[in-house]
Amino acid sequence: MRILFVNNIPFNPILGGIGRVTDILTKGLIAKGGYEVYYLCGKVELQNKYQLNYDYPVPLYTLPESVFKDSGINKEFYQHLLEKLEIDVVVNQRGLGSGFDKMMEIGNIKKVCVLHTKPNAKINHDLSRMLLFSKTFKEQIKKYIKVLLYPYFYSRTKYMAKQYLKKTYRELVRCSDAIILLSDNDKKEFLSNGINLGDKILCGIPNPNTFPAVNNISIEKKENIILYVGRLDPFDKNVIALIKIWERLYKMHPTWKLVLVGDGADRNRIEEYVNERCIKNVYLDGARDNVADYYSKASFICLTSNFEGWGMALTEGMQYGCIPFTFNNYGAASDIIDDGINGCLIPAYDLKKYVFRLSELMLDADRRIKMSKAAIEKVKKFSVENVVDKWDKLFQSI
Repeated sequence: MRILFVNNIPFNPILGGIGRVTDILTKGLIAKGGYEVYYLCGKVELQNKYQLNYDYPVPLYTLPESVFKDSGINKEFYQHLLEKLEIDVVVNQRGLGSGFDKMMEIGNIKKVCVLHTKPNAKINHDLSRMLLFSKTFKEQIKKYIKVLLYPYFYSRTKYMAKQYLKKTYRELVRCSDAIILLSDNDKKEFLSNGINLGDKILCGIPNPNTFPAVNNISIEKKENIILYVGRLDPFDKNVIALIKIWERLYKMHPTWKLVLVGDGADRNRIEEYVNERCIKNVYLDGARDNVADYYSKASFICLTSNFEGWGMALTEGMQYGCIPFTFNNYGAASDIIDDGINGCLIPAYDLKKYVFRLSELMLDADRRIKMSKAAIEKVKKFSVENVVDKWDKLFQSI
């Protein structure tokens, strides 16, 4: 079976989670046998040629024009490529916003669309932007006006995002044979947008583990580290909430430290907050290639996101025995974590509960060891082999 994965940017693992997941999935399908895999991405501009600097496991093709919508040249190229490679299934790995959703009708072949975030993420994202922190006077005035008129802005923003999702998801369903979510728990949220599936498939397939099976983990030698890995993004990742949690913890636990691995637009705000409040033992280590070294040392891997699709840092950390903490505000959270057994699910945005449960475990080394071992066992459920089997069943079914 010949599979074509499409995306607006190259499937380079260093560019983000979709690239990493597709790279792993591709290698897994090839190893399973019976599959030929190809990549197609949007045009790569000269200033972004570094995106191609990776030894891709399969041939990578790029569209000739930057504009997706109404590009006759791109559509002709795409149609010709489907015929040339004799593609059986196209997999749109970005789902929303890739541009390929405008080209999915081309070709009389099977098509799969994947949503790598929770279905209503746009609503959460747009609402989180409403009261974004800013120090400029003009932006502060806008912020106060929005606070005063919050019910109106909230309702309007939510309505517009909902209408966008309703229209877009209906088009994706119309043009696809299957829609893939990251969790079966997300089905209800997806269908809440007024979607009629008809005879189309809707199912949840988790992301595979990022790292190969990890052996010889020294759980007893874990250090007093609370770890965050990911973008420092003010809209979805909400890292400032983790800083506020640490602000309530560091005096009670002076031998512990909070380490943030990653970079992004929210870094300056985080640094200012930490410095102004003299919060101790916070380390912003920036983007790193050697994240496995951090996972191997840390006791906890923590997320405080406004929304997630999967939360790859959680399963990455669990492979190394990190105990995962996350807000229970997305479907996959309860797939990844069995609360109190191999990690902790915190009610959405309840910082007080987050502090209490972290502190409780920081004081209990024996329980940490037990939960760490349980996390390692749980994450095996998301091995590459298990996830590839789910994809194989989907491909066969369509």
